[in-house]
Amino acid sequence: MQRTATYALGNIHSTSSLDALKAVLSGSKDTRVREAAVQAIGSSGSSESRQFLRKVALTDQDDRVARMAIYAMGNSHEGTTEADANFYLDILHNAKSPEVKKAALYQFANADRPSSVKTLARFVKEEQDTDLRVAAIYVLGNSKNDEAVEVLLDIAKNDPLKKARTAAVSALSNIGSKKAQDALLKILEGSTKE
Repeated sequence: MQRTATYALGNIHSTSSLDALKAVLSGSKDTRVREAAVQAIGSSGSSESRQFLRKVALTDQDDRVARMAIYAMGNSHEGTTEADANFYLDILHNAKSPEVKKAALYQFANADRPSSVKTLARFVKEEQDTDLRVAAIYVLGNSKNDEAVEVLLDIAKNDPLKKARTAAVSALSNIGSKKAQDALLKILEGSTKE
């Protein structure tokens, strides 16, 4: 019932309800109630709520709550600002939790910035965590951006990890363009690592 009340409080969109939701977040020991508070705070879409969600994403000790703050930020209004995209990048590079990093990765991809493909390609190259690398590869494919085709083709042909190469082939199919189809044909015709 506390979760339902928390969501309902978020529907009010007033300063007093935002203050009450912040109090729920800091006072509750129930992770599910705290996650609900974060979602409800995000639903207001105000700049104050977005700033608060950034703080939660960076400082909350519960990875589930921190991850939810990142998702709530991304869902709090239409469009993502350049500051949001930079914030997601900061989390992506500096968060300790892989789950929090994944949330930032997906939200960064949803920001749909012109430099997203280059930034994600660099992340795939530099990241040590295999699961995060694979998640970034799939994000590149889900971008449906032809700029990602060469990056994915290179990964499919040359990456030392089979899991990454397999993800790159799958990601190419997600792009679905003529250029991605041609890249898949090159993989079929050429020699790649198995």
